[in-house]
Amino acid sequence: MKTGLLVSVLILCALFPFMSSAQQDRPYFNLTETGLSFGHVKNWNDQSDTRVNFSFQTINGVHINPKNAIGLLLGLDSYPGLILAPIGFGWRGSYGKPSKNRLLLGLDMGYGSAFLEKRVEDQFFENWYEGGFMISPSIGWRFKGKSGKRDYSLSVAFRRQHAYYYEGVKGEGGNQPGLPPGFTSIREESYTFNSLISKFGIFF
Repeated sequence: MKTGLLVSVLILCALFPFMSSAQQDRPYFNLTETGLSFGHVKNWNDQSDTRVNFSFQTINGVHINPKNAIGLLLGLDSYPGLILAPIGFGWRGSYGKPSKNRLLLGLDMGYGSAFLEKRVEDQFFENWYEGGFMISPSIGWRFKGKSGKRDYSLSVAFRRQHAYYYEGVKGEGGNQPGLPPGFTSIREESYTFNSLISKFGIFF
């Protein structure tokens, strides 16, 4: 159910430009990007392995001037054994003549939610994931489309994203200071994902 809800929201955001009334100078802004995320992850032997994952996001907002646009960001990032859904704000700056290909700069910032991950619990134990802060600067190139109706982009982004894993033990006397009611102990693991993302985007 949660996965279907997120996919529906992402599809509606991506289709928003087509549902808006057509204007020659459109104040709204949409950039939908997808790509591959490269990084490292530790394996069972505490060795570092290269990982290749999937990244998708869409930004809907407004142009604050001819060169700059800001908007709400929704996305989906896969990692080994974990899926995070970034929610936040995105900025894109296009520098150069609008009639030609232009330098593209960007910054995304927000929270990577782990709500797609299932919370597992029984009478004695409970474990779950929580998301954390996300920041992602990017640089690339914005290409003019032949039709003039939309532009395209190729960019490279660095993304730093935090997440947390918790294992809780429940039992009698589970009212310890600093712990949720019903827990006698909670173990926390923190993760920091540093990724290089190669992205293809479409401007509407």
